[in-house]
Amino acid sequence: MVGTVEMAREHGIRRIQFGPIEITGRAKKAGVVNPDMKVFAKNLIDCVRLGAKYGIEVSGPISPDLPLRDSYCGVAGGQPIVTPEGHITTCVEVLEEDDPLAETFFIGSVQEKEEADGKPLVQISDQQLDRLSKRRIQYIPNCDACFLKRQCAGGCPAQSLRQENGNLYTLDESWCDAMRQVNEATIRMRVDAEIQPIAPSTRSEFAFTDHSS
Repeated sequence: MVGTVEMAREHGIRRIQFGPIEITGRAKKAGVVNPDMKVFAKNLIDCVRLGAKYGIEVSGPISPDLPLRDSYCGVAGGQPIVTPEGHITTCVEVLEEDDPLAETFFIGSVQEKEEADGKPLVQISDQQLDRLSKRRIQYIPNCDACFLKRQCAGGCPAQSLRQENGNLYTLDESWCDAMRQVNEATIRMRVDAEIQPIAPSTRSEFAFTDHSS
């Protein structure tokens, strides 16, 4: 990750957003594992510090400058994603019918059978949409007392469900710990004037996103 910041400096890039890889699909079947969130958080802190030195704005999904929100992603908003097989899912990580989470995130399908006007027949489950719409911090008990809840917004719903005995409202504790780690370090760096906000006028039109650990 630090190498990415160095490369950004060489190419005049002023904004970088890092994100931890989420293993899904063929990668998961091949036994690839998710990166350690503690390691990712430490590397992100190092990149924020180095970026400030070079005048590069570094952020990530666990950064303190995220916009306030009550849901982590489009799952709660019913974002429709059509898979090649015609399934409609709300989660970019759950795309295959044999995924154990398909029954949670699949909300419908696009049928080969056409309607009278010749358009494909789309079927959506209102019940599924209603259930997913409640995946917001006001419905997650463990988010109540957390001062970062409107930045974190409960973390990734798919990762919550992949926890042992997890459900839609189970928190991924490794995500919570990393969120606190990065925010505490960033606040300390700002208090100590080690880093300063990047002026809007210095922002480049281009941003480079690195999803490495």
